[in-house]
Amino acid sequence: MFNINIYDNNTALKESINTLLLTAESLQDIAEYISIKIKEDGIHIHAMGDAKSIFTSAFISSGVFSEMVVHDECVLNVKPKVLFNALKKIDIENADTLNLTMDYNDQSIKVLAQNRTLAQRISINYMTNQVDERSEPRSYFDAQAIINTNHLLKINQIAETQDETLAIAICENSISFSIENDDVTYHMDVINNDESQLSLYVENPMRRVIILKDFNCLLKAALLSEQVTISLQEEAATCFEINLGDYTSIKYYLFTV
Repeated sequence: MFNINIYDNNTALKESINTLLLTAESLQDIAEYISIKIKEDGIHIHAMGDAKSIFTSAFISSGVFSEMVVHDECVLNVKPKVLFNALKKIDIENADTLNLTMDYNDQSIKVLAQNRTLAQRISINYMTNQVDERSEPRSYFDAQAIINTNHLLKINQIAETQDETLAIAICENSISFSIENDDVTYHMDVINNDESQLSLYVENPMRRVIILKDFNCLLKAALLSEQVTISLQEEAATCFEINLGDYTSIKYYLFTV
């Protein structure tokens, strides 16, 4: 059983619920389950897309909660569409306190959000699993770029179909994006200077190719942050990391095609 309470801390509350919402929303059409692991350091959220081309890892630090009691570490498997539809019904903007409780006996997560005039209760069914079979890919990189979110939004605007692939290349002075189909090739370079708000860390220049549809899954989460960190590594997934404040973050690992 675990119990979480948040008191009079709306900023932290919104960050935490938004992390759950964004993870669920971005994966509700491509993953059967989201795995939520409750540990003493916080809440770890993992999900693998059904096509095995995208892996998502989100983390909510225990520091965001006024109280957090974990009696047994466990993994909860929740359908992303169920989680998204349930959590979006909660009036986060006007909630003063939030309580999350899980009891293994009835296999549900109970959420209570309330203020001085309104109390809302939601129960979300889940499946327990004592073994977490998903693990986060390696975190080191050959090339990394911290890029303004607005640059990433331009890529989605020019895409013609979701079946296209997106090539990302990082070198010493720029990061480039290429979309190619049978008729047209689109190429965009973001140059490293003060105006582009781009930071580069390059041990080895690197180029990776991912599925554009998977890339678009992370854009809604990216909108809540001014910057996205893109890490490329030889023979490994491309990592997009989005920080949502001091206590929450989401990582999307998109596998090379």
